[in-house]
Amino acid sequence: MDPAVAERNVNVQQPLRVLIVENSRPDADLILNQLEKAGFKVSADLVETAEEFSLRLGANTYDIILADYRLPNWTGMDALKLLRHLGQDIPFVLVTGTLGEEAAVECIKEGVSDYVLKERLARLPVAVRRALEEKALREDRARAAQALRESEARYRILAETANDAFITINSESRILFVNAAAERIFGYTRAEMLGQSLTLLMPENLREVHRAGLKRYLETGQRHINWDSAELTGLHKSGTEITLGISFSEFVTHGERTFTGIIRDITERKRAREKLQQANEELMVRVSELQQRTRETTLMNEMGELLQTCLNPDEAYAVIGKSAEKLFPTEPGTLYLLNASRNLLEPAVIWGDSPAEAEAVVFAPEDCWALRRGRMHCVEDSQSGLLCQHLSRSPSASYLCVPMMALGQALGVLFLQSPPKPNQSERPLGLVESKQRLAMTVAEHTALALANLKLRENLRTQSIRDPLTGLFNRRYMEESLERELHRLARRRRGLGLIMLDLDHFKSFNDSLGHEAGDTLLRELGHFLQSRTRQEDIACRYGGEEFTLILPEASLEVTRQRAERLREDVKQLNVQYLGQILPTVTLSQGVVAFPEHGWTATTLLRAADAALYLAKGEGRDRVVVGQAVEEEAPAPPPHVFAAYPPGQPK
Repeated sequence: MDPAVAERNVNVQQPLRVLIVENSRPDADLILNQLEKAGFKVSADLVETAEEFSLRLGANTYDIILADYRLPNWTGMDALKLLRHLGQDIPFVLVTGTLGEEAAVECIKEGVSDYVLKERLARLPVAVRRALEEKALREDRARAAQALRESEARYRILAETANDAFITINSESRILFVNAAAERIFGYTRAEMLGQSLTLLMPENLREVHRAGLKRYLETGQRHINWDSAELTGLHKSGTEITLGISFSEFVTHGERTFTGIIRDITERKRAREKLQQANEELMVRVSELQQRTRETTLMNEMGELLQTCLNPDEAYAVIGKSAEKLFPTEPGTLYLLNASRNLLEPAVIWGDSPAEAEAVVFAPEDCWALRRGRMHCVEDSQSGLLCQHLSRSPSASYLCVPMMALGQALGVLFLQSPPKPNQSERPLGLVESKQRLAMTVAEHTALALANLKLRENLRTQSIRDPLTGLFNRRYMEESLERELHRLARRRRGLGLIMLDLDHFKSFNDSLGHEAGDTLLRELGHFLQSRTRQEDIACRYGGEEFTLILPEASLEVTRQRAERLREDVKQLNVQYLGQILPTVTLSQGVVAFPEHGWTATTLLRAADAALYLAKGEGRDRVVVGQAVEEEAPAPPPHVFAAYPPGQPK
């Protein structure tokens, strides 16, 4: 390397910013001492971990990095890889205790500038100078390569414009030079153009503009067009106007100011550009339509997924409303659904700027042409179209009704209006075909989702409800009892359980018949539902036996509730075939968690035993159960330590 260049690039009097990657402070001090002894003015930072290394590199600029080869949890080569990953070109020298020859060769291949053994630190300044010189050389080469690339770029530009016209004029706009391409573009011979004014090649309306612009530039230096790239109109010898792309440069030749223009005929390119612009505009319209359809499809899929996870109609209506506002942001609408009697349609979802009276609109199915015909009914002009009778007033714009059909049945109708008029003088906006298709798709998906939701509700009710009494069935009771026991055990709260039985129900059935017995069971189910809290769980255990689960109720509160039921049931009046059935009584067994057990099986067994004892003692009474032996070991004592008694409800 040229010594002058080296001296310029490696000046030991300049502060040397060093990042030391070392877990030994004494070793780091030795490194700094060695550099300072060699005349370097060192400013150093010491890091040990990869995190510190990254933070330092992000916050500071360094001239060189000195790293130990072996570090706790990582290595110097890891630091080199991290440096490369961060995209920084900083000389990297390994300063290590031991390093085999093969490892050293591999490190150099990976990009290490040099390596120095700690037992030979005297060599460190030499290695640092060489690494810095190599970096300076790399930078000089990079600058030279950049200059070469720029020179080549200028050469390429000249080569690419060789087919363009070159025209040189003087300060009086007289043509001094033209090339062959100028003859081809303008149709004149070289002799016909030389010595003539440049206005020869311009349309009449631009000649005076050119003269005034050139004069102003010569006087003030103010340009009236962009010299680097301008699009102007030229004139062919035949009188045909041509579109030209022009760039200008000013030169001084023999003391005279001259101007050279590089000119290209872009007439065909302009026509192609205009066609391309038109095609792009058409494409943008189609892309916009496609994006809109994609957005609508995405929203439809999201709505469908959400509707599939809804647990009740109210959740479904909320999903439909939010989705409709996104699918029809400018079109107000209403979703009408048939009531249980299927004789009236009522608004379930309203969105957009619907009129206030939309919530009160209730109409019969025959008032809507869409439901009558079984297909979409669209009215483009409210003045001449066939209007549905369910409209509270004549719409100011077009509208459509789409019947909602699923599983062969009509569920309702989707009503959609076009956007309101921007002002009274303008014609109202109609519902475009894409919106009509979207409305039909929304109606179809919504109807199917609501039908599936209704079917799931029916299936769930059938799976957890007793069909005769309407109470929860035994399976649901057992699952709920297990769940409540786990929940209350974590909260250290109690639970009451009542198992009750209709006294003498078999004799009642035998004397009055099974239908009368079913009537009595049905009324008892209603009676129990009316005497329980929202959090209580009333179940039909089997036959004439019933179970009440009372979360967070103490044993005493549960017993009091059972006594109240025993008294109130005697006031129950049940009619069958016009006759009032005999008064009934209840035998009840009462237990509580945790007094009578920790598991559902133990509690049910204790309650059943108490019920059996109540019936054995003469019926029509409440018996508190006795604790029974657990089938499984009780939970660890620390889980229920200091278990508080249940709070009265």
